[in-house]
Amino acid sequence: MHRLSLVVRLLLLLIAAVAFPAAAAPLQAHWEFRLLPGDAQGASHPGLQQWRTATVPGSVHTDLLAHDLIRDPYVGAAEADLQWIGLADWEYRARFDVDAATLTKPNAELRFDGLDTYAEVSLNGRPLLRADNAHRTWHARVEGQLRAKDNELLVVFRSPIRTLLPGVQAMPHKIAGNYPSPYGDEPKDAMVGNFARKPAYHFGWDWGPRYVTAGVWRGVDLQAWDAHRLTDLAVRTDALDARQAKLAVLLQVEQGSAAGTAVVAVDVRDPEGRNVAQLQRTVLLKPGANTVEIPVELADPRRWWPVGHGAQDRYTVQARLDGGRSAELAREQRIGLRTVELRREEDGKGGQGFAFVINGVEVFAKGANVIPFDAFPARVDPARLRQVLTAARDANMNMLRNWGGGYYEDDAFFDIADELGLLVWQDFMFGGGMQPGYDPAFRASVVAEARDNVRRLRHHPSIVLWCGNNEEETAWKDWGHGRDLKAADPAFAARVWQGYVDLFGKDLRQVVGEEGLGVPYWSSSPSNDLDQKANDSTRGDKHYWQV
Repeated sequence: MHRLSLVVRLLLLLIAAVAFPAAAAPLQAHWEFRLLPGDAQGASHPGLQQWRTATVPGSVHTDLLAHDLIRDPYVGAAEADLQWIGLADWEYRARFDVDAATLTKPNAELRFDGLDTYAEVSLNGRPLLRADNAHRTWHARVEGQLRAKDNELLVVFRSPIRTLLPGVQAMPHKIAGNYPSPYGDEPKDAMVGNFARKPAYHFGWDWGPRYVTAGVWRGVDLQAWDAHRLTDLAVRTDALDARQAKLAVLLQVEQGSAAGTAVVAVDVRDPEGRNVAQLQRTVLLKPGANTVEIPVELADPRRWWPVGHGAQDRYTVQARLDGGRSAELAREQRIGLRTVELRREEDGKGGQGFAFVINGVEVFAKGANVIPFDAFPARVDPARLRQVLTAARDANMNMLRNWGGGYYEDDAFFDIADELGLLVWQDFMFGGGMQPGYDPAFRASVVAEARDNVRRLRHHPSIVLWCGNNEEETAWKDWGHGRDLKAADPAFAARVWQGYVDLFGKDLRQVVGEEGLGVPYWSSSPSNDLDQKANDSTRGDKHYWQV
């Protein structure tokens, strides 16, 4: 009987593996890179305009290092010698074939999970897209442009310094940046970093070097489909206690130009892999984007708890369209059932609390800030993440704050945090200075970035707060950033501050409210959420630098 049970379980695992393939296939390509022909850096760095093998995901610094074309950025005083890289334009090329099954599909898309940063993308000689935000996911429709053999994808990366500097220098009065370059590549009063939607630490910080890099820093996927595809799966908790969980499974389905129907199936498995809910229904789909909501109830749910407060039980939710016969018709998420509240009660003495409440229980948060694990993210693997996060847990931490001067971490970071019971305070990627929130195009780019990342990460129970930025409100109010600009140009200062309020007080709050599945939002750290004082010992959160 035991052997028969084992065989049955193995068969079920094999069936699950067939029925739930990855949502998109990584582009199988041979990547190469070079200094863009005609770039001014070619005179002092001859030979770099020939094609060489590249690694994707990666960066131009790591590709140059792999070919022994630069010294190790981490050894000795290499920083000054490598600043020319950030002033150059670079070109990446991928060559790939496409199978017959993909070519027969009426719909096809290339998805770029990370282009750093000012990129011009073309396929087989035809422009696809222009990117200007390293934190976003970029999509390009490619049906009718693919061929069976020898496709060529070109990505030209423009120097962010040379791209932005003329506009910044032309400003009559500048907005405050972070750390000025000591290398003469940009004037001290015309820093470009806060105008670029790329990791702020690339421009240097008090803890790390200045390496303004470029490249295809996250994966590239190719997907093809027929009438419709399943583009997103999320699970909203509507009610949760020890007796019952009321959930809503939210599916995003993209339908072609003609309306149609699809059979939607949802399965929920408990932490041991046993089915605890199975639902199926036929839905009508209009052309374009569709949201399908399916209610699910679970009896005696096993809740996810922070370390020290209970177990980290997680459920697996699977969704299929029309049987999930191919990758674009199936999705799977591993979720934790928990509620989260940011409790801010008045204490009767002029103060106000700031407490995380998980499943109705106040949790004393204790932990550390997380900065990027490496200047070049592609060098960070899950084993390194696990080592550091496990050390944090073993040091009796229960919360980590992903600091806003870096990048939105890979899913592996949050998978490990979920497993270990570590809470995550997640900043949006703003590390200091002041942003051009008065520019509608800049704000629109940030909103798209925020929506991408909240949707990507919202199924992780470890995330208990989305925070607008690191130290920007207190810098404006307390460090002289606002005072100095008001003295120089009061009207422009008012525009800058209103742009800040619009971006961090409205736009990002709205995105989290719409997409974040109930996780609270906080506009800045330290802050009292745009109240008068930004770094108050009695209200909101506080940064204490005298430790």
